[in-house]
Amino acid sequence: MATLPPSRLVPPQDTFFDRVAVAALPPSAQQNRVLIAHLDVYGNVACDFFVRMNVGGVMQNLIIDTGSSTTAVVSTGCTTGCSSVKPPHYPLLVNASTTTAVSTRYGTVPHDVSWDGVWTQDTIFVPDPGATNISTTAWFASITNSTNFFLPLCPQNQGIWGLAYSLFLATSTRSPGPTLFEAFVARGMPNGFTVQLCPRRESAEVNGSDAQEERAGHLWLGGYASTFVGGGGFRFVPIVKKDYFEVHLEAVMVGEVVVAGMEGLSRSKTIVDTGTSPILLSRMNLQALLTALSNSRLLTLSPDIPSSVVTSFWLDNTVLHIPRPNLTISRDVTLSLIISGEIVTVPTENFLRIVPAPHLNNTDIIEVSWTGFADGGSDNEVVTVLGNTLLQGKTVFFERGSAGARSRDADFGRIGFADAVNCFERSYAADVDVLAGSSWVGAAASGDDGGTEWWMVWFIVVLGLLVIASWRARNRLSGIASQLFPNWQKQLQQRS
Repeated sequence: MATLPPSRLVPPQDTFFDRVAVAALPPSAQQNRVLIAHLDVYGNVACDFFVRMNVGGVMQNLIIDTGSSTTAVVSTGCTTGCSSVKPPHYPLLVNASTTTAVSTRYGTVPHDVSWDGVWTQDTIFVPDPGATNISTTAWFASITNSTNFFLPLCPQNQGIWGLAYSLFLATSTRSPGPTLFEAFVARGMPNGFTVQLCPRRESAEVNGSDAQEERAGHLWLGGYASTFVGGGGFRFVPIVKKDYFEVHLEAVMVGEVVVAGMEGLSRSKTIVDTGTSPILLSRMNLQALLTALSNSRLLTLSPDIPSSVVTSFWLDNTVLHIPRPNLTISRDVTLSLIISGEIVTVPTENFLRIVPAPHLNNTDIIEVSWTGFADGGSDNEVVTVLGNTLLQGKTVFFERGSAGARSRDADFGRIGFADAVNCFERSYAADVDVLAGSSWVGAAASGDDGGTEWWMVWFIVVLGLLVIASWRARNRLSGIASQLFPNWQKQLQQRS
């Protein structure tokens, strides 16, 4: 979910350079000195994706949201808009340590939702059996009322974990401190995390909230597990601004053709947001995309079906009920985004929905529709949001970078996109074999990707200077001795 900018700014806290040296250690030493953890991801596109966290001794299902910064949970003091949320609720009246009011709003009209609450401080644990003592004392919001934030369709959702930078902590009359993730970083966690969302399974979509009990992906804190990254590896794009996870979207392609008529994709900003389901575009850009899809051969029907049906399907969002043999999906036509020169593909199954139509009493009839795109309520000025239509079926590495770096610096931060593999397999903290920040340890000092570490260079230089100085001192002392005792070398030879 994309949080609307608050009026108060809270500077991020980071200990990146304290962890850079640790990243060069062997895996066993890394795990002894830094905090890493793993959490299973549950949920689906319809109800968001969440992880289970222990908040003050109460297990809570928190939506993982890279489009906001505040962590918030439903509380026992919630009086409006919380009745559908399954228990337990955070016991606000027992554990609250402050009553400072806080509120936030997500999205843009007509997609916005909001909640109100109070700032609360308590201990939050990561319930990872493969890790030890992964906990921190942190500030979060105890929700006391909400508007459209908790939905009856999704009773499992009990709160939200904002993973963006602390610039967008919810507005309040006081600065509560770092974000939850930054609190973990202050305790020694490398400054990055990886979200893997498994490829779409129709069972998870049609079963609604019941499917939220099935594991739908992974969240690794502190780095990533390379065995869950597709063979092509990550396509890295730079983070261009540290508020949201903001990137530079240059163009959209259908097949090998750049979509015409799309303007200002990053004019406002483009953000990568795990808390938003669709790809959100301006109304003008969405129309241009749908027109390009309509003119492509991504979806073709049998010749006896008028071509106007395909046009109506894309431009009017008409749901088709047709015999299965009458539909062909081209594997050669893909939807792709060009982000800072890198091509990132949108899985076709994430926006093209093909399911049986049993209500028609004919097993040969299928229902075809498109989903996963939305307009932001404006013709041409809107934040472009890359939601789970892009992210599902991918392993995405959010490397948050160094607090001291400037935009365009190598260590400012980046996002890596890769195909998800082994997604439905179990994972543990011990699977993390690449730490956030380790990719630029060598580059930060030697100017390349991985060369000799800077301390080795300085050691060799200093050692060489000491050897030269020692040699010069020895020759100088020998010259002085020869002047004071001109026959000492000859006498020494005679004695021997």
